[in-house]
Amino acid sequence: MQNQPMEFPRIPQDDHSKAILDSVAILGTEMLKDESEKARRLGKVLIVLGTSPYHFDFLYFLIHSKTGDMRTELCNWYNREIHSKGQDYMIKIANKECGGLIPWFNQFQLTFFHIKELGKENPSWTPMSDIAWGLWSSFFSDKKFSRFMDKIDDIVLNSQRDWEYMNLPNLN
Repeated sequence: MQNQPMEFPRIPQDDHSKAILDSVAILGTEMLKDESEKARRLGKVLIVLGTSPYHFDFLYFLIHSKTGDMRTELCNWYNREIHSKGQDYMIKIANKECGGLIPWFNQFQLTFFHIKELGKENPSWTPMSDIAWGLWSSFFSDKKFSRFMDKIDDIVLNSQRDWEYMNLPNLN
């Protein structure tokens, strides 16, 4: 029996899917204008996530595959330490840890809620939903957020070195 090549799910190119990814990239672009380094750093990552599934799908695949263990760790931590303690506790921690992300919190939450729902309906959205949950979970610890951003930065920067033709935004 021959091995079949693995095929990474591609996000559909319908108008709704394009609008969701555009909203991610637009949110990222707006965050680049923020005074907060944390918001600008997330903005750069959101631009990559909003554009890579259609234009740089191998990078999208790398981000998903190379952050898998970290995302699982983050999501388990979030469910155990934040979500399980209720909404009031989550808001308290968000106010303490999210810092420069607070002005963007609701917009981010709404955009990624749509991605989560699409991930439930269509397995092609599952990798993006996984990444979104990793990001969301990291918001509740400045240290975890920095580690997750560092991991994504490394993936993108290494990809840029390997594939210069990708013409991605510089994450430095």
